[in-house]
Amino acid sequence: MTNQTGEQLPTIDERKPLSQQQQQHINIQGAHSGTSPPEKPACPDLINGPRDDFLKIGVPLYEASIKCDWKAAKAIFDKYKEMNLERYSITENGETALHVAASAKNPKDVEKFVKNLVGMMQDEDLELQNDNHNTALYLAAVAGNIEAVKIMVERNRALLSIAGANGTMMPLYAAVLFRNEDVVKYMYNNSNNLGDKGWTPLNRGWLLEKCVEMDMFDVALRIVNTYPALRTGSVLGLLARKPEAFPETKFKIIPATINWCKHLYSKILISHDQSSQNKDDGSRTGPIEASEPFPETKPNFIKRTIKSVSLCIGLKGGYLEKEDYALELLRIIWGDIAKKSKKDIDDALRGPPDTNQANKPQTKLQSLISERIVNMHIDIHNIIKQMPATEKDHQVLQLQKRVSEHIAKMHVETNGT
Repeated sequence: MTNQTGEQLPTIDERKPLSQQQQQHINIQGAHSGTSPPEKPACPDLINGPRDDFLKIGVPLYEASIKCDWKAAKAIFDKYKEMNLERYSITENGETALHVAASAKNPKDVEKFVKNLVGMMQDEDLELQNDNHNTALYLAAVAGNIEAVKIMVERNRALLSIAGANGTMMPLYAAVLFRNEDVVKYMYNNSNNLGDKGWTPLNRGWLLEKCVEMDMFDVALRIVNTYPALRTGSVLGLLARKPEAFPETKFKIIPATINWCKHLYSKILISHDQSSQNKDDGSRTGPIEASEPFPETKPNFIKRTIKSVSLCIGLKGGYLEKEDYALELLRIIWGDIAKKSKKDIDDALRGPPDTNQANKPQTKLQSLISERIVNMHIDIHNIIKQMPATEKDHQVLQLQKRVSEHIAKMHVETNGT
C-alpha cells in the first residue's frame, strides 16, 4: 500500500487495533516528507520573479484575497488577464488566491469570493497544491468554510481524494481533526462511503478512531456499518474513555458494561472448570488452553449475554441524539466482539497498551501550543488587514508560511509524544 507520493505505508489488519507505530506513521510522514514537491504546484513566477512585480501584483492580490474583497481582486485579475493570475502562488508557501480566500474567517464574504473565483478557473486549477501539498479544498475543510467546500466539490469531486499535510491526511480527516461537523458530514456524504480513490483500510481506521475521539458518533456509526471489520477493541477502548458521552440516566453504560463483561467471563471460566472437573475422566491436567472452544453450554449462555447487553444499551425508535449514536455504536461493536473466541474477547476487553497521555504536563502544554498556533493564523490575518500596504513585506508572508507548516506538525507532536 502506498500513499499519494508513492511511499510505502504500513499495512493494517482491520480485525486488530492500530499499533502505536501505525498511528504515528502518518505523523512521521507529515514531519519529514516536506522536501517532496507537490504534484500540482502553483506557478511560482511572481514569488521568484522581480521584486517589483510581486509588490505591485502579488501583495495587493493577497490583501484582496485574505479580506475576500472580490471587487479589488477582480480589478487585478482583469488588469493582468493574460497572466492567468488564478494559477499563481502569492505566498512563499505556494498558495494561490483561492487557497488564501478558502481559509479566511469571514464566511459570507468567503462564499461570494470563492464562487466568483472558481467560476473563472479550469477544473484542474482547483487541484493546485501549496508547498504542504494542501489544496484550497483542504484548507477550507480545516477552516470550516462549508459553502466554499460545497462550491469546490460540486465543480471537481476529485478534490476529496487529494491528501494534504504532505500527502498524509485526507481532507475529510482534517475536517474531523478541526471539529468542523457540517463539513465532515457533507464530505462523507460525497465520499462514496469512503470508497473513492485514496481511501484504504488503514486511513479508514484512522478516520473512525478520530471521529470517536471528536464525539462524531453518527459518522463513526456509518463507518462501522459499512466496514464491519473496523469494529475493534481499540474503538471500544476509546468509548471507554468517554463517560461524558453516556449520561448517568443511561446506567453509566461504558464502565459498567466492560466490568460486567469481565465478571461474566470469570463466571464462564468457573462454570467451565467445574463442569470439566465433574465430567473429566482424569486424563486432562492443567488449565484449558485459550485456543480451545468453549464448552457446549457456551453458545446459549453467550447469546443470552449478548442479548442482555444489547437490551441494556439498545435504542428505542425515533430521533437519535448524540448520546444515542454513542450507545448504538457501543452496542454494534460489543455485539461483534462478543461473538469472537475467548482469547479475542479477552484481548478486546484488556485493550492495547494505553497510549492516551492527555494528563501529562508536556502533552497538555503541546495541546495549548497547538491551539494557539491555529489562533495565530487568524491573528496574523487580522494584523495584515490593519497594516498599510507599504508595510506588507516579504517577512509577513514568511511568517504566514511558518504558521501554516507548524499547525500540522504540532498535531503530530501532540498525538505522538
